[in-house]
Amino acid sequence: MKPNFFEIATDEVTQDGFIAWLLQWVNKDNEKHELYQCAVEFVKFLIREFLEMEKKIDEAKSLANLEIISVETDRQRENIDVWAKIDDKYLIIIEDKTFTSEHDNQLEEYKKYAKDWCKKEKKNRELICIYLKTGTDSNYFINEIINKKFKYKYINRSDLIKFFENKTYSGIKNDIYNDFFKKIKNLDLAEKAFDGKKIQEWDDNCWMGFGAYMDSCLTEIKDLKKQITRVIINWKDYSWNEQAKENIFLQIDSKKDFALCFKIKDELEKNINTQVAEDFRNKLRENKNEKIIIRKSSGKEFMTVAIVEKENWLKKEKGGTIDKEETIKELKKYEEILKKCIL
Repeated sequence: MKPNFFEIATDEVTQDGFIAWLLQWVNKDNEKHELYQCAVEFVKFLIREFLEMEKKIDEAKSLANLEIISVETDRQRENIDVWAKIDDKYLIIIEDKTFTSEHDNQLEEYKKYAKDWCKKEKKNRELICIYLKTGTDSNYFINEIINKKFKYKYINRSDLIKFFENKTYSGIKNDIYNDFFKKIKNLDLAEKAFDGKKIQEWDDNCWMGFGAYMDSCLTEIKDLKKQITRVIINWKDYSWNEQAKENIFLQIDSKKDFALCFKIKDELEKNINTQVAEDFRNKLRENKNEKIIIRKSSGKEFMTVAIVEKENWLKKEKGGTIDKEETIKELKKYEEILKKCIL
């Protein structure tokens, strides 16, 4: 089998390099190269996606007639992963992710720097902010955190696959280009493989695919995280009351053999009130659901107060594959139990 560079070099720096490399093909002196038109359309794709998010529909439509003369692009300017100046018209900044997420208010800082950069150069460039991720996030994180809070346009793996699958670029023979496309396509297939593969054979990718499926069925998913040894799927937090320091939530945690966990957290003081935890346990006991196993665990910021073992919520077909419909029904039951705990 022909080795794929991006299956070996899997870090974000490598992905940064591919994006910057593709953008550099836009310059007019590359006009006769097979990658030129693809690169031009990729630039327009990024700009169009952002403008449509901003409801600048007429400007987005006008991109079809935009002639790009030159692109100056590079990586890691003031920690901005990839940036590109499109003539004197646009400045694109790209926060590029594989499996990590936004942290430390970095998106606001990058946007502020980019705005100041545009002012200093006095070119009147329009700022285009892109958050590009080939891993998987929840719809809550995409819409509430990235698109609405930070005003970056979220470009996901499916968006990229759809772009690269355009028949116009199907004949490109460049190994770098094709290896990157195959890498994200293979990741997509690996995550979707949860549907049809025996549960006992699931790997991290299957669990992430299952998480994305849950996200399409349950409206309360808050966060999907993939780490080296575990997959965590959180439900949206519920507060006890407006003054409460503690929130409660459901989590599928591989550290506990993918048990469905009823958890409590205290983000303010990072010191969970033991009486609040015991109240939570008592509310769960009132449901008289024998599948819910009460735990007497301890913790400062996070605490597991009860679990439902994997075999009691993850429903199987006769062949050992997931019964998606019955599993979602089961999860919704426990979500209703969680909601009752705050009434």
